Amino acid sequence: MKDLHVKKPGGWFWTPLSEVELDQRLGAGVIQREWRLWRDGESDVITVGEFLDRNEKGWIGPQGLDPSIETKPVATGNRERVMLQLLSIYIICSFLYRVLVTAHEYPMRPSQVLTIALDLVGVIALIGLKVQIFKDMPSGQPEWMTGRVLFWIALFAGVGRLLIRLNGDASWWTGHLFYEIEMSR
Repeated sequence: MKDLHVKKPGGWFWTPLSEVELDQRLGAGVIQREWRLWRDGESDVITVGEFLDRNEKGWIGPQGLDPSIETKPVATGNRERVMLQLLSIYIICSFLYRVLVTAHEYPMRPSQVLTIALDLVGVIALIGLKVQIFKDMPSGQPEWMTGRVLFWIALFAGVGRLLIRLNGDASWWTGHLFYEIEMSR
């Protein structure tokens, strides 16, 4: 009976398994202890390691070592954190550039539409990365407070980039807060 469901950290889909299949995949190294698991009829989502500890299974890993004894904790979500930092810095710098630098010419229509679309995608990606990273963290834990602050600053900057376009016709076309025609001599 497949009453267990597992997924990789950050994964989208749950894989139904029986306890025998779980043991086989753990022994083969396909499933790791930090993967998420839930059982039919229960509301708690726990790690596979917690499930094994609760059921007191004496599982031995593929290298013959007990996986509950680890020398280093496995860092999860590092790639997502770096992506969130880079995207946040890009959005903040782009916002500052559009506020501080005066535009001198209107872009062509495709360029304008593309920058509006990229602004929207940037805000959506920022929110998606934040959800991906912080969904597994306990709410009261101050772990990675810098990332939370950076996210909120970038979110305000991303929304600000979109709101700048409502400042007037020139701002709508250029995406900059100020516009000035440069006179040639």
